Amino acid sequence: MENFISGKRSRKPPNWFAGAVVGTTPCSFKEALASLKSNAWLNAIAKEFASLEQHQVVKEVRLERNQRLLDTTWVFWEKTDAEGNVTEEKARLCVKGFCQIEDVDFHETFSPTDEEIFIKVSEGYTPTMEGGVCRKLTKSLYGLRQSQRNWYLCIKRFFTEAGFRPSAADPCFFIRTSGDPCFVFLHVDNLVIGGQNLQVFKSEIVSTLQMKDLCELNYVLGMKVTQNRSIRTISLSQELYIENILKDFDMQDCKLAFTPLVPSSRLDPIGNSNADPTSIKYRRAVGLLNYLVSCTRPDIAFATSCLAQFLSAPSVEHENAFKHVLWYLKGTKSWGITLGDVCDNSLITAFCDADWGSNYDSRSFSGSCVFCYGLVGWKTSKQEVVALSSTEAEYWSISSCCQDISLFLELTNDFGVALKGKLLCNNQGALSLLKNPLYQHQT
Repeated sequence: MENFISGKRSRKPPNWFAGAVVGTTPCSFKEALASLKSNAWLNAIAKEFASLEQHQVVKEVRLERNQRLLDTTWVFWEKTDAEGNVTEEKARLCVKGFCQIEDVDFHETFSPTDEEIFIKVSEGYTPTMEGGVCRKLTKSLYGLRQSQRNWYLCIKRFFTEAGFRPSAADPCFFIRTSGDPCFVFLHVDNLVIGGQNLQVFKSEIVSTLQMKDLCELNYVLGMKVTQNRSIRTISLSQELYIENILKDFDMQDCKLAFTPLVPSSRLDPIGNSNADPTSIKYRRAVGLLNYLVSCTRPDIAFATSCLAQFLSAPSVEHENAFKHVLWYLKGTKSWGITLGDVCDNSLITAFCDADWGSNYDSRSFSGSCVFCYGLVGWKTSKQEVVALSSTEAEYWSISSCCQDISLFLELTNDFGVALKGKLLCNNQGALSLLKNPLYQHQT
């Protein structure tokens, strides 16, 4: 019998979160040197040092006695295109701003860097002076508590001088209605520009802010952008992002599911608590899904909202629910949203709904979606209070949805387009309260 091969298949125990920290991008300077792509990372570090010197961000000074120094760290990442091919290795020198002390290193996070800030000599830098030296910041650097504000004021000044104004709905959305109409969406140092006759303005951006012109938009913030000019539509999808999530959690070959959650399932905080939240990276897992929801996948909004309730103490049941969402994403990774090609563009139409007391703590879930040239807004969240009736639960949902409608009305008004809002709800009690807001203790 020992010559026969057993018919039983050997199975290893599942470890869904084992690959959550596995990756090719180094997390430190030492890892970059030990990497197979060490030459590429060293070139990226050299470019960062050259950029800091060109913009006169830091200067080398003598280290004084009892001088307070902030530590620094290197952040590495690989820039990819829409197909996932690496186009460039990047490195950024960041200050550990969490070590800053209020009223010592800064007074207000929204004020310029008026205080003198000194940093330690970073890894990879060779001082030109002998003896004890440090580096003094003359401008803001990544990681400082004031950096984000300073960068925004800098680029806002540039756009204001070019005839733009920030939108009242979003301060990172700049609009120019005079001359050649144009808009710019800002996300950190990524700019998305739309309009006509943009070449002169783009050349000015490249020369002044020293940015790269990547020509027509096809990939931004992890989203693939497909433009169909013949039918005037724009499609957004995150297939590559989903594939990376599946790879991170070693589930490229997982089975498929037809729904984000198991039908009629119920997630409770009380369950098998053998899972260790510090080892399974549950928070990171939900965070990855949350970004997917906020960009292109409203169909998993409710599932992600349910999983997010248990970030402090996840159990095995919650891990399995996350795994089920990945099964669903595996079969629908090419899905996304399409904007444009809409017959009636005169209205912003919104739908809202709410359950009543279906959660373990008796709080209701609200859901809404807003349409304007396609689906442009969606939200699913647990209500902050316990509703005493279905009417009250729906009324809370209407209140939240009206805020979203107001935001989009304000945004379209910035473009000079006057639209009207339309809200649809299926609860007669809540609709009656809207028309005749009489106070009742129960509602």
